Amino acid sequence: MILNTQGTIEFFEKLRQVPLRGFNGLKPYLNAEISLTKVSPESLTPCQNYLLKPILASQAVLWAQLKTNHSVDILNLTEDYTVEFNGEVIPVLPPIVEESFESCGRTMLIINDGMHRISYARATNQRINVIIIRNVEFGYPYYAFPNENGWKDVKLLDELPVGFIKKTYRFPDKYRDYFRDFNAIFPGVQKERPLPTN
Repeated sequence: MILNTQGTIEFFEKLRQVPLRGFNGLKPYLNAEISLTKVSPESLTPCQNYLLKPILASQAVLWAQLKTNHSVDILNLTEDYTVEFNGEVIPVLPPIVEESFESCGRTMLIINDGMHRISYARATNQRINVIIIRNVEFGYPYYAFPNENGWKDVKLLDELPVGFIKKTYRFPDKYRDYFRDFNAIFPGVQKERPLPTN
């Protein structure tokens, strides 16, 4: 059941209010350029070194159930939704991508939030709507480096082994300060919730 949706413009304004965990809650997107764009997953660069099979499988379930029951396609979202799914109220947003200027001289579109959904689109050869955020507040880059070899560095796992390196952090001792706290504006959106696959 869809409980709430407000529209694309309202969604963009809510994104501008997303704070960092540190730096007294500085808002890195406050004056950023925010756009909704349909892209090929191959044009995006992951920062995460893994995918979890149960969560990836759950994306197929979420896609099928929301599309069939509510005509909501999670690969073609244009705004934020709040839905009731399997007895839990959850927010569903388009994946978040940031333009990042790397020291190697490359400008990259890195995946901030929505890695498993983008991976589902990639696995099923579909394009996907994403939010691209450009001109993030200078000095507050995304907290992890993009994978050196892009998607080739991503391992498909049943579960995370002890000691597995999830990401390569730009600031190993204080990376949490640079964490974009989407939960502050969209409560529950960053909670990992493997869903039933049947």
